[in-house]
Amino acid sequence: MTIQTTIIPSRIDASAVDGEYIDVTDEDKITSGKRYFSQLANQEIEIIELQANATLSPLDAGTLLADTFIDADGYTDTVDTGSSTATFDTNKYKSQAIGDTINGAALPTNDGTNTNAKGLRILTTAAINLTSVTKNANVTATKCHLRANDDSPIQSATFVGNVATFNAALDDATYYKLMIDSDGGSYTGYRATGLSVYPIVGTSLNITDGVSVSVPDATTAYNIASLITSSNLESYEVVIDLPTITGTVIGTLLVANTPDREDGDAVQYSITDGVTTDADLVLDEKNDGLAYTLDSAPTQLILNLLPKETSPTEGVPSVKSYCLVLLKS
Repeated sequence: MTIQTTIIPSRIDASAVDGEYIDVTDEDKITSGKRYFSQLANQEIEIIELQANATLSPLDAGTLLADTFIDADGYTDTVDTGSSTATFDTNKYKSQAIGDTINGAALPTNDGTNTNAKGLRILTTAAINLTSVTKNANVTATKCHLRANDDSPIQSATFVGNVATFNAALDDATYYKLMIDSDGGSYTGYRATGLSVYPIVGTSLNITDGVSVSVPDATTAYNIASLITSSNLESYEVVIDLPTITGTVIGTLLVANTPDREDGDAVQYSITDGVTTDADLVLDEKNDGLAYTLDSAPTQLILNLLPKETSPTEGVPSVKSYCLVLLKS
């Protein structure tokens, strides 16, 4: 057939694309689908892990950025460890359920009738939430007060049975006092003296002293049987600095190796150019078209590890390696 009789269509029929391997843009241009990019990214993850573990040379893929966490900095030394809130563990980053239940000292002695507040002093070892305080079953006080170390009030809760429920954010490396009374009324307290048990060490805080009125004393304990803390982070982040990117980026797709998962958790990502951020992005899905809002090339990738809301398992979810696909015009 000569060129004079060759039929060249003015527009390609894209009605049969599957959206997985082959897709079509808003401008009716044929493009690779999300499954193609996902498979390409998974291959790159395998390559970077093999490279890190067996010194293999990777393929040259200009629009793929991959790393594996053989150490806290990552194999390519791009993790911003100062900004990351996820915890590095051996060969992966993980979320960390840092809350726990901490039991106070036994309180064998009836402290008689009191009107003054007495309790315990704590020192946090992480930024956490105070969830509840349980009083000794023999104590008849009605209130528990969370106070700063200088005795300024923060939050108070009423005992329901023996438990006072809080939702109070506590700063890291900070002293607080947990004081029990009946708001000026009389109550029966219980105490221990001559102690040498402090600090009582927990995951997220230590009990350091007993407190009578406002004075800490490392040989005493008053009224409190235990307390419960929980993590105050909804998402644990791995912050990654990207190399200088040339060309015009019009979208992203992220594939990740997430070895530790459970029902109810999530792994998402954010991408930013330092001014604009596309957040809460889903793995294995293209972020392009109108959803991609960055005006310039991305400079940072943030992996977001979101534990399930109720009773999350420590360290779940986690991420071992990733591949970021940069879609360019």
